[in-house]
Amino acid sequence: VADAGDVYGFAGGTGTAINDLLIGAPGYNSGSKIGAAYLVYGGTTLTTPAAANAGVVSLSQLQITPTTTLPTPPQGAVFVGAGTDMAGYTVSGAGDFNPGVSSLDDFMIGSPGGNGGAGRVNLFYGVSTGTLNATGQYTAGLIANATNPIALNNPTAPLVLTGVRPLSASFVGAGAGFRAGLSISYVNAGTSTTETPPSPASIILIGAPNDTTSSGLGSVYELLGPTTGTYQTQLQPLNSTIARQYTLTFPTTFSSSNSINFGVSVSAYANGTGDFIAGGPGYTGTLPTTANGTTSPTLLDGAAAVVLASLQPANSLIPLGGTPTPTPTPTPSPTSSAVAGAVLPGTFHPTNFISPLGTSFVPTVSALSAFNYAPIPLRVALQQYLPPDGFIQRIYEYDNPGKPLPPTLTQRGQNHSKHTYGSSGVWTLGSKVFTRGRFHPGKTYQWTHTSPHNGTQERVVPVALSRERYTSEGNPLGKV
Repeated sequence: VADAGDVYGFAGGTGTAINDLLIGAPGYNSGSKIGAAYLVYGGTTLTTPAAANAGVVSLSQLQITPTTTLPTPPQGAVFVGAGTDMAGYTVSGAGDFNPGVSSLDDFMIGSPGGNGGAGRVNLFYGVSTGTLNATGQYTAGLIANATNPIALNNPTAPLVLTGVRPLSASFVGAGAGFRAGLSISYVNAGTSTTETPPSPASIILIGAPNDTTSSGLGSVYELLGPTTGTYQTQLQPLNSTIARQYTLTFPTTFSSSNSINFGVSVSAYANGTGDFIAGGPGYTGTLPTTANGTTSPTLLDGAAAVVLASLQPANSLIPLGGTPTPTPTPTPSPTSSAVAGAVLPGTFHPTNFISPLGTSFVPTVSALSAFNYAPIPLRVALQQYLPPDGFIQRIYEYDNPGKPLPPTLTQRGQNHSKHTYGSSGVWTLGSKVFTRGRFHPGKTYQWTHTSPHNGTQERVVPVALSRERYTSEGNPLGKV
């Protein structure tokens, strides 16, 4: 059951919009897996004297064709699946996903068994149903009964009761068995902190727990509605080209044949900042701690990941129908190894976006989780913060003038230059460091940078500068 928002534009006596109700029935049609969903319009005539009990709405009355005779039945629309769709397994509002159509609310119906098990999500746009007649009924707009329902596998066909063609779009899993639509949620327009300025369209979230694309074991897709125009594409495959895709994998310290089923559940606060939580019940592993005084490691059985919108690259979520701004790919130097394609195990990775310089180092939720990556030794971690070759000698010489370098520095090939404390010239660095030597006015120097380590080439970038020629004439250093 879900709040569909104000789908048909009715306002009560105070002028306040009245929300509508969306109810899923995946076992519709005598327990079959066809499935159905009921959209019940809110209003003063929702309950009728014909109901079995006072205050009870009979969904069977939605099957009654709107008439002008009493008693007035509740009105709305009936949606049905086909085959083993399990239509209505999930239902959700969608905010105002397509502001180019109207300002009314939209809604979604998930059919995880649809399209050969790939899964399908039908997104319908709110449309005005006209004005009430004398008996409080609508005779226009999105109205359908069980005899003449809206078929989710053909959602744009004209309605028998009103002749209206529903405005809608639909999304399907990219492969058989992906089960897209097993979970759905949304975030209202203008609330996500990653869009500047805020988008006028809402964001929808679709879980596909069996999706194995992008080396994942389940996926959640985040889609942003169009900022202009209308989006009515049917059976659009879910992929990282049209959406931001999130996956979850096992860390390198633990492997499992289990499927994580990431995306079996997903939930967002509609009026929040774009954060959401997604479940991965198949995630297994161990913690280095013990439970209840035992010596056995604590077992992990299932996990939930929180995705923070503020950690995602700004403006990286491209509106449907829009065109992403290309981001140049950095060109590695001739001697460096390109590792841009590597994905750290256990991390989320938006696969449709190349981060600008710097943002690719923002830690993701998984990377921040102690349960989701292999810790490295403290000594190795601290080693990254040591000054690079050459600079550490400058620091030591400044603090300890005239003293020999300690073994920890000489082992790194940063020994003294024999001219370090000479009477003339400019003090630089030792001969085993790239930027080293002593320059005298008007003289030319040539040297080859070699390594004391088995005769291999010293770490010089680029390699072309391993053999260097320098004339100091005219150089300000030569005047010292």
